[in-house]
Amino acid sequence: MADKALLFDTYGALLTPHQRELLEMYQEWDWTLAEVAEEKGTSRQAVHDALKRAYGALLNYEEKLGWVRRYRERRRLLMAMAKELQDLKEALMKDPPQVEGAKEHLLRAQKHLYTLLQE
Repeated sequence: MADKALLFDTYGALLTPHQRELLEMYQEWDWTLAEVAEEKGTSRQAVHDALKRAYGALLNYEEKLGWVRRYRERRRLLMAMAKELQDLKEALMKDPPQVEGAKEHLLRAQKHLYTLLQE
């Protein structure tokens, strides 16, 4: 499940201005429900309900569009590729260079890159 901050960063622009404002106050400014309610001139329960609907909308966007899931998968592949390239560098820096090990790291990094490019 995507965390709320990443969902808001990704899909926040798709929310209504009111929903965006409430989520920003509550999530980004770290206000309590009571503080948001006082600022908006409404009840704590009304803010709670509005936030619940807004988070539901964010989850719905993620379910339909999957941008956060794809972002995380790309990040995972990039991190794996970076590790393989670091291991490749270390294998080549050894005395004598570990050529067979370096080849394996290079092939795995290449596989990660091709997977990224196919998206």
